[in-house]
Amino acid sequence: MCLSYCWGTRPFLMTTRRNIRAHKNGISTSKLPLTFQHAVEIARHLRIRYLWIDSLCIIQKDSDDWERESGRMADIYRNSYITIAATSSSGPHEGFLSVNERTTFQTVNFQMIHHFNNSAAYQNSLHGRSIAPLITRAWAYQERMPAPRVLHFALNEVVYDCFQEKRCECNGTYRGVIDMVEKREVYDTLISPVKTEYPDTAMMWRKIVIEYSRRKLTFSSDKLPALAGLADQMRQTTHQKYLAGLWEHSLIFDLLWYRANDWEKFESDPNPSSDPSDPTWRAPSWSWVSINRPVDYDQKLFLDYNADYQPKERCTFVEAETTSGSHTATGQVVAGFIKLRCSVVHAVYHKNGSIKQGKKLLNFNDDGRGTEPGDGIHLLLLAEGEKYSREEEIILVVKEVDTNPK
Repeated sequence: MCLSYCWGTRPFLMTTRRNIRAHKNGISTSKLPLTFQHAVEIARHLRIRYLWIDSLCIIQKDSDDWERESGRMADIYRNSYITIAATSSSGPHEGFLSVNERTTFQTVNFQMIHHFNNSAAYQNSLHGRSIAPLITRAWAYQERMPAPRVLHFALNEVVYDCFQEKRCECNGTYRGVIDMVEKREVYDTLISPVKTEYPDTAMMWRKIVIEYSRRKLTFSSDKLPALAGLADQMRQTTHQKYLAGLWEHSLIFDLLWYRANDWEKFESDPNPSSDPSDPTWRAPSWSWVSINRPVDYDQKLFLDYNADYQPKERCTFVEAETTSGSHTATGQVVAGFIKLRCSVVHAVYHKNGSIKQGKKLLNFNDDGRGTEPGDGIHLLLLAEGEKYSREEEIILVVKEVDTNPK
């Protein structure tokens, strides 16, 4: 059994190099934070002998052990019998079995059950307080998606979620959770030994990116490691090269991410760094990982009902590579490049997400990198398609950094 929970801000018992020998001999239950104690109680009730908790099973403050084990986390959750999710708790000291201070008793004719919404994590609030803090966390997203069974201890009820269905206590069928990517889709596409016919892994991955980019991290440097397990599962299924959140086989369309405008309060980088020596740098600027904001793709690039829409590539992929900064191929990177051969048109950045190309003023999705009016811009023709019986060009806008490339 695995435990998925929020770490919170208060210190709690962890395994370190100093206490690992003592922990191997035994850990008193009384020393565990309340959420861990409740997980032990459930494991004993279900007669499950082994319980995996990351802060106890991974040596903390040990970079080698963390890098090695963080890349295996998706496998750990995928191979668990069940994952217990402390969904309504914001930290390990709160627990999830006891009646908490937010519960009030009064005479009512009926009472609404406040279901949490997996897709719009930032809207999960009741009277200004989050009803599902765990759903907002990036690490927990990777823990939940590959796990065969997840038992959510939510604010008002217990919710069971597996690869086949969701069930809740209030009406037998849980209708409140809206997932852009369902657990069953992840299973059918990436995990099941019998794959569905021609699964579109690229479209599913872009949906994962949209969902994942809306989750929060305590350390922004974890943005690639916290997705490494799912990425590694994708890599094993497709046998394709992973490029800091993108994939070589679908690179042309994977590049077409843009900064979302639906969450202005998200903690963002004011000016994402393009220098790998800068501690805020996470990935090359062509990767969505490089900005600490939610990202989107055009719906036709990730929703199945646009299956008839098949734009043609007008750009030739030449070469791409990333340099790993960890023990895994899907973890942190320290450098990366892409080489494309395509038609290029020069333009000039105007202001507020607009560019001038000749006498034309064109709008585009600015990623907020502090581009100044007059800066050189290149328009790269990546693909062409047909939309509403009209031809459209799909353009990637890149900032000019070298006016004399070799």
